[in-house]
Amino acid sequence: MEEQIWVACLGVAQEVKDLQTKTGVKDAFTQHWIDKLISKARSMQKLQPSRPPYKIQTELMEWVDANKPAIYNSFLTMPGAPLCTLSLRCNNNNHAGRF
Repeated sequence: MEEQIWVACLGVAQEVKDLQTKTGVKDAFTQHWIDKLISKARSMQKLQPSRPPYKIQTELMEWVDANKPAIYNSFLTMPGAPLCTLSLRCNNNNHAGRF
């Protein structure tokens, strides 16, 4: 999920969809925020076209970090949930993931 959020902060919906397909993880609760972040990143890019995309991504990720409990499904962050649901490295065959 974290990687999906990270990519969403670049405003690239297709890459998020590709990650969801690759990992087999798509959460309806977090999807709401992914859609909002994609939209916000695109708006910021249009308003500030000379600003590097990574700076917009970093700014949005700072907001995400400050609001994690509201963004991530609490079920997926509970002790005992498969680590790959939030991992930056996850595939359907590996539930060992990493934070």
